[in-house]
Amino acid sequence: MQPNNHNKIISDYPQKVIYGYFSKIRFIVGLLLICIYCVGCWLSYDGHQAILINTEARKLQLFSWIFWPQDLFLLSLALIISAFVLFAVTNIAGRIWCGYACPQSTFFWIFSYIKRKIIPTNQNNKSNSNYKYWGQAILVHLCWLIISVLFATTFVGYFVPIKQLLTSIYLTTIEFTPAFWIITITLVTYINAGILKEKICLNVCPYARLQSVMFADSTKVIAYDATRGEPRARHIKTNVNAGDCVDCGLCVKVCPTGIDIRQGLQYECISCGACIDACNSVMTKLQRKINLISYKSQNSEKPWYKTPRLIGFLLAISIAISILTIKLVSRDLLLVEILPERNVLYRVVANNGIENIYHLKLINKTSLTQKIAIEIINNNQASIKGNANFILDANDISQHVIRVVVHNPQVVGSTPLIFGVKSDNSQIQPMKVESRFFVPNIKD
Repeated sequence: MQPNNHNKIISDYPQKVIYGYFSKIRFIVGLLLICIYCVGCWLSYDGHQAILINTEARKLQLFSWIFWPQDLFLLSLALIISAFVLFAVTNIAGRIWCGYACPQSTFFWIFSYIKRKIIPTNQNNKSNSNYKYWGQAILVHLCWLIISVLFATTFVGYFVPIKQLLTSIYLTTIEFTPAFWIITITLVTYINAGILKEKICLNVCPYARLQSVMFADSTKVIAYDATRGEPRARHIKTNVNAGDCVDCGLCVKVCPTGIDIRQGLQYECISCGACIDACNSVMTKLQRKINLISYKSQNSEKPWYKTPRLIGFLLAISIAISILTIKLVSRDLLLVEILPERNVLYRVVANNGIENIYHLKLINKTSLTQKIAIEIINNNQASIKGNANFILDANDISQHVIRVVVHNPQVVGSTPLIFGVKSDNSQIQPMKVESRFFVPNIKD
């Protein structure tokens, strides 16, 4: 068995790569996720980038949907649903997210593949005087940096329109903020996936410590069949009582975290299936039954869908999805805020009139231009001075100042003032917005 080198800052795991059934699944899933990630920022919808987190305008564009800071509750629900889905998947199949879909694992496998294609395994321990080896090592790190830059640029492209971002890079007119984040994410990706590797999974990511809370007796985890494999023997012909395990150590060499799965389930295991591919390749060569190491549950008789914990997760997911659906369907397509001016409470105008100033804020959550009409519906003496009709562009925010004048007011002090708001969009019902009108006590 190979010694564990977790005490090293930079490890050599995996020391070997063997391609098999589960490596193909990892490749397909990783390729699919990377394609979705790279293509997502290039999608267009109705003349604008389909997926864009616009931090300057403080809005999230998702095809025809526009979400504003007022919709933060919806984002929270979406994150809660994602978390419970992850919990449910972990309860069923262990840490397959870590092994097959986690960005850290995906880029780790990509970086590892590049390294072994450029530097063959038998050259990894060459002396420092071997110039060919050092040239290959420089090429490896150069490829890692290029991939990290592409990943970082694509990531920033979800916050700054990707075409605008690439044009500014080409013309060297890129602003400080996107340039800072491209450099930072490049370095983080390069260091995490190329240098620290499994150290992130073991020492930084909290998911490994939380997995025991989500596991059940029926959870599928990678396990070694000790009954069939023990006792181990390299020379089986001289030991008729030997098990199927030939103690070749391949399961340790291919493990990205460097553990020996034959010692039982360990928190370092990310359920990637690399040890299963390695062991099955050996069993196939020896013409023996495969799956000496395989995905198993501690209690194979108990159905996975009958565990109380999973039922609780699914119930929480159902409730959260129901609330999110209701909130999305009933979401206000037009937000109206009318706030009185705080610095100047009132003005005395001609014809014994009192004027109050209000700040009007309109938020259009639809992809259509709206015509908005404002009126006062609870005071016949009050009138809006100036323009009371506004045009609100699609997915836009507009702010205006409106002036309300009351001639010969009968009541002194602060009184309710109700504004009626109407839109030409038939999907938006007329609404009422309440504010206050202040009349001073002016003595003759």
